[in-house]
Amino acid sequence: MRPAATHRAACASIPPARRRCFPAWASRGQGHETTLAQIVASQTGIPFDKITVIHGDTLPTPYGFGTGSSRSSVVLMPSAWVAGKLMRDKILGIAATFTEACAG
Repeated sequence: MRPAATHRAACASIPPARRRCFPAWASRGQGHETTLAQIVASQTGIPFDKITVIHGDTLPTPYGFGTGSSRSSVVLMPSAWVAGKLMRDKILGIAATFTEACAG
């Protein structure tokens, strides 16, 4: 099993204007909430202070190995980057549908 496959992050945009990121681990005070919000913000264009990081919700992220040392930076942060990119793509697709424009 590849380590990156064991860590997941999911993002959701919930009206009105609430953005959430669900990491598959519990923070131990390393400041991951801010870092995750900044990574998701870099992909979506949403201000990082408008993104809420929620730990422990097993519905969107049912499995994770937890955090330890710098492991979260290596395997979880890329998952947050991908989740943010997928969120941006979905937002652009919805906007393109409503404006009849190309999402690309």
